[in-house]
Amino acid sequence: MDIVHVKDTTVSTLKEEISFVLSHHNLDVQNIMGQWYDGASNMRGEWNGLQALFINDCPYAYYLHYLAHKL
Repeated sequence: MDIVHVKDTTVSTLKEEISFVLSHHNLDVQNIMGQWYDGASNMRGEWNGLQALFINDCPYAYYLHYLAHKL
């Protein structure tokens, strides 16, 4: 979709930028059906990681570690 420069890699900044890119392309966060990230703690954190923030907006946005595509 896009490559975006971010000022930092905090969860709030990443969520803001991803949400902006989705809305820029007329895509609604509510329609996310899955999330695939690497194993970094800021991405996968169960309670305060990026995946947790998106699940708050869309409960069907299940998270899988990116290695799951090899299964």
